[in-house]
Amino acid sequence: MQFNSYLCPQITKNRREMKKKLFFVMCFLLMIGSAGCSNDEDNNISFIFLFQDENGHEKYIFKEDENIVFRLDIVNNGDFDISYGLKDADVIFGKDLFCVYSDNGSIVGLPWTGMYCEYTGQKTFIIPANTVMHIYCPWYLCEDINSTHPLCKGDNIEKLPVGNYYTRFSIEYNKNITSSNKQMTEKKIQVGFKVQ
Repeated sequence: MQFNSYLCPQITKNRREMKKKLFFVMCFLLMIGSAGCSNDEDNNISFIFLFQDENGHEKYIFKEDENIVFRLDIVNNGDFDISYGLKDADVIFGKDLFCVYSDNGSIVGLPWTGMYCEYTGQKTFIIPANTVMHIYCPWYLCEDINSTHPLCKGDNIEKLPVGNYYTRFSIEYNKNITSSNKQMTEKKIQVGFKVQ
């Protein structure tokens, strides 16, 4: 059904306003979509941190004697290998990796006792293209869960008393994986958990 815009000026005006609103909504959605893709990580690499129990279940509330497993996934989404190591690598872990703080901001400690312990001569290691590297480290020594490369765990740590805690650490990584010119930036991670 057609109408004459001369005879129905209100309908024409409403249509113009609807088109304007639709245009602004589309622009807004496009901006949100772009923001969602452009976080501080490069599309080729992303980091996922979570806590687990010894059975591999993700959780953030633990019983007082329950083991807390720290897990960091480094996802190589690209078609290029990514290096990690002590220096001159695409990913460099800080000495604060998995550092635990009490609710008031005091340092409680680290779940690991060393980094790159068994590889004194090797400077870098590889995360192959289109793979995920999982780094695990339990708070207590146990037979079921071992710390994984690059972390080493030789001693047990005092149990965490009931309370609120968080882990906070930073990772340096290369945002420019596909180029020979590295562009190092810092990724900060902070996640809370509770012992009850």
